[in-house]
Amino acid sequence: MAGFDWGTFWGVVVGAGAALGGVLITQLFERKKAHDDRVWAKRAEIYVVVHDWATQQRDRVAPISTIGPEYDHEPTELRHLNKEAGAQLFIFGSTAVAEAYMTATGSFRSYLTALDKYRAALDDLPADPNDAESGAHLNHLSQAAKDSAKVADAALRELINRILAGTH
Repeated sequence: MAGFDWGTFWGVVVGAGAALGGVLITQLFERKKAHDDRVWAKRAEIYVVVHDWATQQRDRVAPISTIGPEYDHEPTELRHLNKEAGAQLFIFGSTAVAEAYMTATGSFRSYLTALDKYRAALDDLPADPNDAESGAHLNHLSQAAKDSAKVADAALRELINRILAGTH
């Protein structure tokens, strides 16, 4: 029996170790990629829900921002995302989109407050429609509701833009 070929032995050991290392590294990266793919899939799902919500809110507020609170179809409440969608937005969504959602809901809430003040002033109008002081106050409240509707509309547009920017 001839002598043991140590060169071949170490060549096989190194080759097997490299192959095993390659398999482990590949599995590690594939697991990370699969995880990232699941996160992006959930993010895309929730972004569709948030985009639909923001579009519906814009449809409710946009006419008031141009026509004024005299428009017949004023929104009367803030419609939040349902609890599950809200939680998914903060878990899977980007910070920029979550912050834009918070800004949009706050702006919409401010708009509804201004609209409620306008409506309350309408209910309290004096019997004399020519009362200049009441008319000026009502015009001021009407303009405040219109301005806050514009702010809410801009915040909703920003939310939609951030969603679209985050999906490319």
